[in-house]
Amino acid sequence: MNRFSSLKHMLVRQWQQYRLKEFEFDFLFDPVPEDEYVCFDCETTGLNPKKDKILTLSAVKIKGNNVLAGESLDLVVQHSGQIHEDSIKIHQLRHLDVQGGVNWSNGNGHFNERQ
Repeated sequence: MNRFSSLKHMLVRQWQQYRLKEFEFDFLFDPVPEDEYVCFDCETTGLNPKKDKILTLSAVKIKGNNVLAGESLDLVVQHSGQIHEDSIKIHQLRHLDVQGGVNWSNGNGHFNERQ
């Protein structure tokens, strides 16, 4: 990245942080640890991102070459709508499997807390 791109990137990040309305997400602008990553996975009611909903959301932290299984998160999200038959064949989640899940607004909070 050349100097201009680096400066532009820094200014854009500062502007985005300044405009942030939900301050619980301020940590997203903290410096990133050099050898840490988070791997995400989700299952949805279908393949259309404009109308389908998230059924499960999982994350695990990776530091260096180690998967930190003790710092993982697995959420099943309540869903009262239809789950497409093709999706059930792929992820094996039926309507009754997600009835006992967390409410999305609460689950989203759990996900954010585990940073």
